[in-house]
Amino acid sequence: MEKLTNRTFDTWKSWTEQIKGDLQNIANYRQMYEYFFNMVKANLEHIRENDGILFCDFVRGCYGVYAATGIRRHAKIDKDKNSISLMKLLDQLLKGASQFTYQFYLRQFPIEMTTGNCGNLLSKTLVRINRRFR
Repeated sequence: MEKLTNRTFDTWKSWTEQIKGDLQNIANYRQMYEYFFNMVKANLEHIRENDGILFCDFVRGCYGVYAATGIRRHAKIDKDKNSISLMKLLDQLLKGASQFTYQFYLRQFPIEMTTGNCGNLLSKTLVRINRRFR
């Protein structure tokens, strides 16, 4: 694993957005498929009378291929630099886990001090924690 940098972390953040969108699409299509399936069950006699079974089989097959392709895409670790997958992200996070330090965390997510007693107490506590882990 290469050195963990802000650029690497930003890349991972952008990957998570892409992965989230892909997996959300799979979930959305699953809901649409369930709705379609319920409509077919409710109207099965009409569908049979009008030769709609072929169309229903086509929709079922298309959904199955779409879901399997989406899952497979995220289940493999591709060596291509441009590919994005959940397993690739998890693999890189695992390899770089030892580089996640409190200091790196603070660089990525700076603490914004608020006004008032709560903010002062929080800032004093975080300063003590930061000193302890240096």
